[in-house]
Amino acid sequence: MSTAEFESRGWAVFDPEPAVDAWCVAASMRADAVMRDPRRARENLRHGRTWFVGVDVMGCDPFGTVPGGPKLGGAGVDFAAAQMSDNWSGNWGRGQLSVAYPGYPRRDPQESVANHRFRALRDGAHLDGLLPIGPARRRKFVEPHGVIVGIALDDSRAGRSPLVVWEGSHLRLRAMMRAALRDVPEPQMSDIDLTEVYAATRKACFAECPRVELGVEPWQVIVLHRALLHGIAPWRSPTPRPRRAVYFRPELPTVTDWLA
Repeated sequence: MSTAEFESRGWAVFDPEPAVDAWCVAASMRADAVMRDPRRARENLRHGRTWFVGVDVMGCDPFGTVPGGPKLGGAGVDFAAAQMSDNWSGNWGRGQLSVAYPGYPRRDPQESVANHRFRALRDGAHLDGLLPIGPARRRKFVEPHGVIVGIALDDSRAGRSPLVVWEGSHLRLRAMMRAALRDVPEPQMSDIDLTEVYAATRKACFAECPRVELGVEPWQVIVLHRALLHGIAPWRSPTPRPRRAVYFRPELPTVTDWLA
């Protein structure tokens, strides 16, 4: 995968290799232990207990090392690191364990009908880092992730809630962010309300960008552009086993770095 191809479509998939295989063995053991923990289940299960959110539960060190396992590495990881700015600290973060169970997404009692329909019909599509803030849930950009790296611990093909992307949507969303934050001082960027312009741009992406399900084999690595619209497809498989993946979203020091 060349940088030009990645810049054009916004995603890349890398095949298993020894540097990733050994990491995945350790990560799989860690994931199973986390999923068996009753406290972790109470804290992380959502959508009728069909999705385990798992933010930071992998407990990795700044180099992506799973406890008791090897350092994170391989061609996909190296490619992802090259997408970061020169100001990046090198910290990959602690690692998210995202688990989809058969039936995903069911509706939680406190979830609105509109939110559930969006997750079921639009895969919960979102731009990472643009979060609903406050009681009014206004969208503000508070987490400037430099890249998104997903490592499959299980097969997500054949309807096992694969990652979904809207190919080329990063070009529209990046342009939207640059226009909305142009001439805004860095300390004020995270205070700008982007709710309406984001909703309009996302709607245009649904209409004009191809929806692609990235079903992958175990131990393949997915790299997403920082501005790519993405989500999780509903479960359509008769397989009773859950589907596990680990995600890293290393943060850049400033929103300005993200926009560059």
